Amino acid sequence: MFERSFDVRALPSLIDEPQLYPDGRPVLEQVEFGYRSGTVYRLRAPFDVPAIDAWLRRTGAAGLRQRIALLAVGSNAYPRQLHDKLAGSAADADGLVVVRARVAGCGVAYCPIRARKGYIPVTLALRPGATLQTWLQWLTPGQLELIGASEGPRYALAGGGSLAAHVGIAAQLPQPDTVYAWWFDSTLIAEQAPLWLEDRSQADVWREFDRLAAAPQRPPPDWPIVSRSGADWATRMAPM
Repeated sequence: MFERSFDVRALPSLIDEPQLYPDGRPVLEQVEFGYRSGTVYRLRAPFDVPAIDAWLRRTGAAGLRQRIALLAVGSNAYPRQLHDKLAGSAADADGLVVVRARVAGCGVAYCPIRARKGYIPVTLALRPGATLQTWLQWLTPGQLELIGASEGPRYALAGGGSLAAHVGIAAQLPQPDTVYAWWFDSTLIAEQAPLWLEDRSQADVWREFDRLAAAPQRPPPDWPIVSRSGADWATRMAPM
């Protein structure tokens, strides 16, 4: 199931090297993986779901079908960023899995803000006719709460069954009934269209930032927005 493992601290932190956002791995190393307590486990297909579930449940945590499925279109798919957000918490030991996903009708656009860590973050955005190649991760409520705490209030957590219907993953994996994503309230635009991650480098956008405009965006009306208020907001999202 797992091809090899390595210490996540071998990867550069985006805090130290923000120009590498959203992923500090070489392109050929941007592969599917499991992560637990600072160790990255490279996954190989075809996926053995019972073996993955056994690995996830090693600490008493939930298997894939009992976790929250979340698209990771930015740095949350980067193992070192996950470590920087989860390290030192009980949720870090519960493990998580990140796999490739296809999303119909969407793209990844730059946000009109400079993050405190020194990079321009990205967001999911509608892109009719396109097919986005991105990542999907399964999180426990505790992991989602910690990651959610790092996402500012301008990011909505939206999705549900309507988004799940547009997401495709490997046939061996359980197709989630609901999928969620972080959705920023606006995008950077160039020539009246969102500025897509695949079209412009982080360094170029940083240099051009002050000359670019922004346009508001809202999730589709059939994507419910999750309230992040209350101590158990993420627990209420977990499949029963």
